[in-house]
Amino acid sequence: MATEELKHVSGQHASDTKADYWQSRPVLKKISFAEKIRSNQLISVLLSFILPMRFGNEKRVASWLKKLQPNTVLDVACGVGKIQIPKFSEYSIGVDITGYPKMSAQLKGYHELLTYAPPSYEFNTSRQADTITIINLNAHISKDSFGKILTMALSNSKDHSYVILINEYKGSNLVYSLMNHFSKNKFAAMIAMQQHDYFTTHHEFSSWLSSNFSNLHTIQSKSVATLPPLLHTFSYLKSGNGKNYFEIGVPAWLNIFFLLIEIPLGILDSLYMRLFPSRTIDKSYICGHLFKVEKK
Repeated sequence: MATEELKHVSGQHASDTKADYWQSRPVLKKISFAEKIRSNQLISVLLSFILPMRFGNEKRVASWLKKLQPNTVLDVACGVGKIQIPKFSEYSIGVDITGYPKMSAQLKGYHELLTYAPPSYEFNTSRQADTITIINLNAHISKDSFGKILTMALSNSKDHSYVILINEYKGSNLVYSLMNHFSKNKFAAMIAMQQHDYFTTHHEFSSWLSSNFSNLHTIQSKSVATLPPLLHTFSYLKSGNGKNYFEIGVPAWLNIFFLLIEIPLGILDSLYMRLFPSRTIDKSYICGHLFKVEKK
């Protein structure tokens, strides 16, 4: 995913795009076995049910794309690419910040790869898109920048196209509520480690979006996960040791331990979201939104 105007962990703002954003992240030069396995529909459904905090967004995007059957998809902030985009479209266009790993997205089947840069974020596609996807970008950039990028994407889309947003929110779930209650400083440090410098609630983002993009009509909003991964809790508890576990990761044995705990929690979360869908949107850590565009 692309980011700009990032704060460092210390809380200081960078003056512009962080030049080494992709240099500090592993870039795969081939599609991993795990990604190939997750592209299977049955496995994707199973993983999204038992581990929604890790894999729910993949299934949600695939589900909507399968329903829409778009000819051309414009994947904004495409990063290394997502297997679901080329799988459910005839022509896939990716765009991201200058310096992103185009080769990784190309290996996943993207046909056209473009770049944008602040402050204007201008780009032009060779085809008008039927569907726009923006996945996990909202917490990383300001609303002003998000608005410019979305406006540019809409200018490269057809009339009556669709927009899929998968957003990360500061949901009022039990985990985040307890973190914020016991130590606001540790909670803020954990958020900063993720570079979620523009982390807002669902209500705040939705209010801004409806005020600035009245031509987006909500078709469906669904919780993807109300509980965050255990890495968030671990980073919160360890926030005083100066290590950013979102960047350096954790030992394999600890990640397996997290998975073993996350599976029962994930199953309970999935059941909760299915039984009480209207109660989960504002509690969501990840939420999906499907809009239809009515061009003025």
